[in-house]
Order: sequence, then C-alpha cells, then structure tokens
Amino acid sequence: MKKIFLLAVLFAAISCQKSIVPEDTFPDAPTGEIVLRIGQPQTKVAVSAMSEHRINQVQVFVFNTNGVLETDRTATNTGSAAGLSVTLTSKVGLKTICALVNAPRITPATLEELENSVSDLRDNSVNNLVMTGRTDIAVTEYSGTPLTFDIPVRKLAAAVVVSSVNVDFSNTSLEGTPFVLKAVYVKNVVGRVPYGDPGHALNFMYNKTKLDASPLPLTYDGCNLTSYASPDRVLYVYPNAKKGETCLVLHALVGGKDSYYPFDLPVLEANKKYSVSVNITMQGKADDNDDTRVGVGIITPTITVKDWDHTYSLPYNM
Repeated sequence: MKKIFLLAVLFAAISCQKSIVPEDTFPDAPTGEIVLRIGQPQTKVAVSAMSEHRINQVQVFVFNTNGVLETDRTATNTGSAAGLSVTLTSKVGLKTICALVNAPRITPATLEELENSVSDLRDNSVNNLVMTGRTDIAVTEYSGTPLTFDIPVRKLAAAVVVSSVNVDFSNTSLEGTPFVLKAVYVKNVVGRVPYGDPGHALNFMYNKTKLDASPLPLTYDGCNLTSYASPDRVLYVYPNAKKGETCLVLHALVGGKDSYYPFDLPVLEANKKYSVSVNITMQGKADDNDDTRVGVGIITPTITVKDWDHTYSLPYNM
C-alpha cells in the first residue's frame, strides 16, 4: 500500500441545513466549523531520516465553488505530542481545501492565484521541505460526530541520493591510486515552480552550467570522504521534465588531482527519491567549468526511483 503523508481534516458543521447546495445559492447560509490536525509521526524511524518529513508550519485555505477564498489560517507546530490543530469556520456547501506545509506565507484571493504562486528551491531546507495538498469536501450538517477528510501532502522537491561509489582502476595506470570523494553536487537545477503544477519548471536555474559561487546547501555537499563506498549523500532539486538537463557531479581527488565526473539525471518528478550508484574506472575531467559530461566508460551510473513518502499514524495522541 502506498504510503502518504496525511493531514487529517475533522469537520463539524453546526447548521441545520441537510442538503449540499452551492454557497452562492443562499448567501445567508449557516456556517460550519473545520478543525485541521497534524499529528506527530508514531514511528521508530531514525530522527535524521525523519527530518525530511517534518511539518513545522501549515497554511490552510478554504475556497468556495467559484474558487474564491472564503477563509484561511496559519498554524505552527510546537512539537506537542498532541499535534497541531487549526480551527476555521465556513459556510455549508462544496469546498476546496488546500494546504501548504513549510512554505513562506502567501495571501491568495483565489484558488487560481494560489496555484500560480511560485515556490523557490531556496524556500526549502532539510528540516523544512515544502509540501502541498488539496482535497474537495462537502460541508454538511453537524450530527454530533465530526466528519474526517484526508489531504495527502507531497513534497515539491525530489531527492537525489548518492548511495554507492565503486572505484575500479584495476589493469590501468591508475591502479592503486588514492581516491577521495571531495564533493557531490547537481547542476542545471530548476529553481522555481508553481504550487499548482510543480512539473512546470519556470525559467530560472541554480548552478547553471557550472557550480554557483555560493551554491544552495541543498544542491552541494562538500563531503570529503576517504571511505566513500556507501556515502549516502542527499541533494534536493525541483522537478525537471527535460531528461538529461539536470546533471549530478562527483568531484574527486585522484592521486591528489581534481577529477570531475558529471553525468545526466533522468526526468525528475516531485516527491520522488532517486538513488544513484556509480562505478568509476578512469580519470574524470580536470575541471567543471562548462556543461560537458564525461565519456562512456569513465563512469557508469545506475539509478533507481521510488516514491518519497511516509505515513503519519492516526488517530492522534490526545
């Protein structure tokens, strides 16, 4: 079963209106109460791994059937075991509820404006990755037991994990030469995407053709590893539908000399994790000041893709 993040939306409508009608049909329609709760994960996953899944802040937006904002609320997670709760009021009728997690504050007047708002990769950090979610609900009569709605929230970013590095200089002039994995980084990284369509990259990139003078920490890891077989270094990028535009670079010292190994990444999708294993058999490039890749046979990458989700256990601790 696919694991997903769950934002549990608990709704209790306090009207006596039985049927679901568009709110514009009756401007004086009664209001209902919506309670949003985000619980702490009930899991034994290591804290370091869980940092990618932290929910620090949530913005909740309620839109009517015309896509006009009816109400919104922002709440911050203080780390309480009881989780995070947000209470809003809404007229009865059909609603679209959107959630932005760990994102800068925005003030859209319409659903379209929210979906067209832009997220920048620099808004993310390892402990504060931006996530989005949306669901349509029907506000009905309060019957004494709140209704429950789930909003699956997904990260806008993708994770690129350098999981395995094998160096095989046997039967070459480099046999026995020391190898140090000095850094790993990504180039031609999409920098901005709209919340409503994270697969639609906007015309802005980080590390375009070469590493920026001050690269985002999400895109660069100066690991400097002499024990490099299982480095588990994680980089974060925004989606890119152009295969081979974003590339991963391994910067090594081979016998004390700089050696760069840039190679193409596949199409990158939001909320996916790309695990990369490489086999290196020759010296790489002496510098990385352009957008060329190393030739076939110098480095052989193997890339596997999986969903990057985690399930939050329900019910909450109360």
